[in-house]
Amino acid sequence: MILLRLLTCSSVAGLPSNNFQTLGVNLFLLTNVDIYEILFRMDRTIVAQLNPTQEQDHILARTLQENTAWFNVVAREGFETGCSNGIELHKRTYYLLHAQYPDLPAQLVCASRVKATEAVKSALTWKRKHAARYPKRVEKAKKKGKEPPTFKPVRCPVSTSAPIRYDARSYWVKWESMTASLATVAGRLVIGFTVPKHAAQYINSKVCSADLCFHHRRYFLHIVVSLPAPVVDPSSEVIVGLIWVSTDPLLPLIAASWEIVGGKNRNVASSISVVSFKPKAPNRRKGI
Repeated sequence: MILLRLLTCSSVAGLPSNNFQTLGVNLFLLTNVDIYEILFRMDRTIVAQLNPTQEQDHILARTLQENTAWFNVVAREGFETGCSNGIELHKRTYYLLHAQYPDLPAQLVCASRVKATEAVKSALTWKRKHAARYPKRVEKAKKKGKEPPTFKPVRCPVSTSAPIRYDARSYWVKWESMTASLATVAGRLVIGFTVPKHAAQYINSKVCSADLCFHHRRYFLHIVVSLPAPVVDPSSEVIVGLIWVSTDPLLPLIAASWEIVGGKNRNVASSISVVSFKPKAPNRRKGI
């Protein structure tokens, strides 16, 4: 992700501001000396394989089972009642489930409920769209003299092994010893892990969130790390950029730029280019 902090202005260094107004664009002055500042934020995910002992393996398995049970109960409650409000679902399910699974840490409970709420919101949204679209598909099939398609209802989200989402309050990573501390039903567990060779370059990076997954009878910790901003050499060159954002989502983002060298600037039309950004096309999945 690249974030830009820009200074808005109406005219710059004698540039023809009338041309900007004619195009109906927003003008930003970009320089990498004083005004132009680029803030880079690049995240990478390291898939580290955990190496638990036999006892730690049983504890992790139990933690995943209880986390999955929380997820499924909250998702079923939200889907069957049509509720996608996280706070309301928390009130309806917390005390009942806490009495049944008292050892699951509160932070993992909240993380499981948040993931279940996200799944419920997605399922309910698709359910409404699917129900509204079905009569049109039936009518279209009748016009063509075909059998009406079978209605396939959207089902409640269910997981057999819901990954556990960890944050700074429920886990930590020490790159020096290649160990991770995870909150579990038996308290904190310090477990060693290994990193693939291709991800070794990201070791010692700043740690963000992580997901604990069980795959092919092995435990993996998907560690999200934040990389530092790349070093950019200072320059006295001034670049003026034009950014025009259309209200029509089908139109791409169009940008134009000027490069000021010795007080001269290039023409507007010659520097207009289309940025490699395209909006998502409408969902046209067949058979739904």
